[in-house]
Amino acid sequence: CYEEAETSCSNDQSPLVSSHPDTRLVAKKYRLDWLLGRGRLGALYEGTHIATDRCVAVRLLAPDRAGGRETPKQFRAEAHTVAHLNTRIDHQHVAKTCDYGTLTDGTPYIVTELLTCTPLREFMAGAGALTVSDAVRVARQMADGLEAAHRCGVVHGDLNPSNVFVTQDRRGRLDVKILDFGFGRLRALLMTGDDGGRQDESPATSPYLPPEQKLGRRLDERSDLYGLGMILYELLAGRPHLLQATQVCEGAGPEGLTPLTELREDVPEPLWRLVEQSVAT
Repeated sequence: CYEEAETSCSNDQSPLVSSHPDTRLVAKKYRLDWLLGRGRLGALYEGTHIATDRCVAVRLLAPDRAGGRETPKQFRAEAHTVAHLNTRIDHQHVAKTCDYGTLTDGTPYIVTELLTCTPLREFMAGAGALTVSDAVRVARQMADGLEAAHRCGVVHGDLNPSNVFVTQDRRGRLDVKILDFGFGRLRALLMTGDDGGRQDESPATSPYLPPEQKLGRRLDERSDLYGLGMILYELLAGRPHLLQATQVCEGAGPEGLTPLTELREDVPEPLWRLVEQSVAT
């Protein structure tokens, strides 16, 4: 990231292209250091909290990319609501939201802890099916984080392997962080594109979204448990469950799931029943 007065890169002298019509300072407290991704919801930066020299993630939610005339105002209001709800969650398996506000040009911003771990989607692509113990560990930590959010009255609403990050502790055990609680509500206000450079499933075909969400109905805590169940199924099966065309059109659930006990001999029957119950419709 560079100040507006600079016109070329200090490393290779290539011309600079403006990515945001403002300075590197956000709210006079955060310095933007590196562009991490750009997409439908705006841009995600690695930044620094100037007072403490702590690395943070700063998301600038560009309202001018929203659809209709009234959408930018609605988008800003919704962004503030989502950010406020996220600040209420304090749990080791949920990415911490530190701050939020609005820039002078009306752009909402949200500041969170900087995650240096790997998206679960990318981790699964390389690891394939996990051991039963690792899969259960990941699912249990996700359940703990969701429970903490639900106690605060916050529903994620878009739980999938792209907004769960995974790392390893000193003993080599997997640890997870869930992020973007409520961001599905922001995406619903926008018409095209993708979020933060991530390739998420479209709402219609995603196996992680519960049927009630595809039909536009109200979500509650059970909606997140559905997503958790489908992620646990994929962790153990080594592949996501693909919805049939009729299930997509009718907003149906994942009928015809191949029992995990048929795919793997080491999956206990009670664990398969737990997965099956979590995605029951």
